[in-house]
Amino acid sequence: MVELLKFYPVELAILEAVTAAPVAGRVQGTTSKFGFGRGLGLLEGILAALRISHQVLPPQARK
Repeated sequence: MVELLKFYPVELAILEAVTAAPVAGRVQGTTSKFGFGRGLGLLEGILAALRISHQVLPPQARK
């Protein structure tokens, strides 16, 4: 990801906020939510290290 962002520089990255999703009539489990949150944090860290401005928006913002 780092090499890709260095090769194709961007001015602003938009990330979607992590939310629990219904799966087969129930809400997504804690482990799944933690995994998505960890991924979001990893991306935010990469963007911050490369000094790329970013925003985290709720899923409804892109509709």
